[in-house]
Amino acid sequence: MTSSRHRRVQVIVAVGTLSLAATGRTASATTPPPSPTDSVVAGAVQPSGPLCAALPAEGDGSLSAMATAPLATAISTNPLLTRLAAAVAATGLDDMLDQGPVTVLAPIDSAFDKVDPSTLDTLMSDGEALTAVLAYHVIPERLSSADLVAGGQFTTAGSGDTVSVSMVGQTLVINGGEAAVLCADVPTGNATVYLIDTVLTPPAPTEQAVETTAPAIETTVPSTETTKPAVETTTPISVTSEAVVGTTAQASASTEPGAGGGPIEFAEGSNEASVQGTTSNQSFDSWSVSGQTGQTLQVSVSAPDGNVTFDVFAPDGEVLADNQTSTSIELPADGSYAIELGTGANAADYTLDVSITG
Repeated sequence: MTSSRHRRVQVIVAVGTLSLAATGRTASATTPPPSPTDSVVAGAVQPSGPLCAALPAEGDGSLSAMATAPLATAISTNPLLTRLAAAVAATGLDDMLDQGPVTVLAPIDSAFDKVDPSTLDTLMSDGEALTAVLAYHVIPERLSSADLVAGGQFTTAGSGDTVSVSMVGQTLVINGGEAAVLCADVPTGNATVYLIDTVLTPPAPTEQAVETTAPAIETTVPSTETTKPAVETTTPISVTSEAVVGTTAQASASTEPGAGGGPIEFAEGSNEASVQGTTSNQSFDSWSVSGQTGQTLQVSVSAPDGNVTFDVFAPDGEVLADNQTSTSIELPADGSYAIELGTGANAADYTLDVSITG
């Protein structure tokens, strides 16, 4: 696991006209859900994911309010999507988004922190480029999480580019790990929204070869091979189950070694636990532990080759530790904290030690 999970978004200038009319995908479309009720869209899958709990319980930005509002309005009132709302307003796409039905992969506010500030400033001031990026987050049909997994690959509203969706453990990931879905199946009046942790990068435009009548020039200079190492793009995955950690210390983890992640629960009488697992550059393990504001979370990982690192994410998706082997964190909020482990080399066994005090 490397910090490439937080790769920068590059400005993509080439873009066609954004169209929210259906452009097709590899799987057949499903029937749009019926009209929304006071709480959720009737018959739709219930929203799920660790960040869903961060939505307001009622009023603006709540699940019930979003379910009855047009998409652009729902985004503009959601406290986790203020920066996306600003980007939509800057392009004037509000009316188009409200005409749906569509599926939107919506980067949360902290996702924009992963973008280089100068790149983000340039993007926000270039309406054409910003439209291209936003269009890449829109699928012009309304899809549930089951539809996304079944279809696998979808054409977006941006110049025919496609995104892929797959399931890793219990979490949806986009483009093989470029982004993770932190709250799925959020309904609005005309769309289904998926809160994601990273701003997606549209593919660079393919340059067409230019035919020329000039004769080829033979050269004796040998060609130089420029094979580049693969860049790992493992994306943080949040765990939906929570461990119970109260004000009373609790003890050793009940999760079996090699389980590949899950909630870390503490037995009565202790405040620390250890779990074991195996990870590689093709997979990652996601553990979670619950804590309270002001408590101290200590995390360390050991591996025979010292090549396993972890990230820690707050309940709202904020990155608290990145690519670390040991850390101590004062918890900023009550809730479930995700601990993600991976390696940039071959498969590696590890031992993860966790404690919560205070």
